[in-house]
Amino acid sequence: MPFILEINSTTNSGISFAPSLTPPTDKLDEWFDSVTCVGCDELDISGPGIYAVQAEIIAVLPDDDWCYIACKKCYKKANTIDPLVDLTLGIDDLLALKRKCSGKCGDCPKPVLRFKVSVRVADKTDETNGTASFTLFETQVSKFVTKTAYQLQKSLPEGQEQPDELDELIGNVLIFKVAVTENTLSRESPVYTVKDATGDSIFIDKFAELYNKFKGGKPTKMNHSVDTSSQPSASTKCGSNKVVEDVLAVNLGTSSGYTPPKKVIKKEPTESPLSVKSSTTKAKKSIQLDN
Repeated sequence: MPFILEINSTTNSGISFAPSLTPPTDKLDEWFDSVTCVGCDELDISGPGIYAVQAEIIAVLPDDDWCYIACKKCYKKANTIDPLVDLTLGIDDLLALKRKCSGKCGDCPKPVLRFKVSVRVADKTDETNGTASFTLFETQVSKFVTKTAYQLQKSLPEGQEQPDELDELIGNVLIFKVAVTENTLSRESPVYTVKDATGDSIFIDKFAELYNKFKGGKPTKMNHSVDTSSQPSASTKCGSNKVVEDVLAVNLGTSSGYTPPKKVIKKEPTESPLSVKSSTTKAKKSIQLDN
């Protein structure tokens, strides 16, 4: 069984991990309300706020947690009541431990395992080749991965830390609504929380319009090679492993200067929810990620 650990709740960010479904087209203006459209390389210099970027998922980050134990009602993390947790327990025994919602729901008699996947994305505007790291949660990941986090964890081969099914995320081009906080910007290698994501062409066009205004009206050709449905599917995924490898070679080249962090065995913190240590087979093949 892969190494299992508990992680601290990011309560200081002020961000809810509850899902936000892709809105219908008549909610287009509402979706972009108070949102600034920028490139990936501008996220770390734009200050706290809500931003939208158009980007392609090029890798699932190795050595990052890919799921966590959550409150069934509100999707927030479910912390163990007992501060001492035996990390050798199986997933069913860990789910059976007494837990309390980190939000306002109180006790969690039936917690569930939900997705929390860190990915690397590459900007798809024609003005920049910037990259960034995003965290996708249940709603975004479940658009591409048909199995639940629990099913994937139960079927994970011994010695493998992350399910291969997460590679279905790679190659998809989406508009990401991203939360940028002071806490995120203070980190050396920020990972931004995705509040929503869509591949609908109507949203692509709206993003292009707003992005051009942000850039002072300079025409910007946008990439429309995405699924046109309101719920993006894995059809936008790269057609072959060779294509994925080429994308990674271009975007994760040695010129980036990025070195993935070394694996560190984490010890059990107090009153923290579960997450599973990860590193995908394909992501491990991708070498140095652009910082």
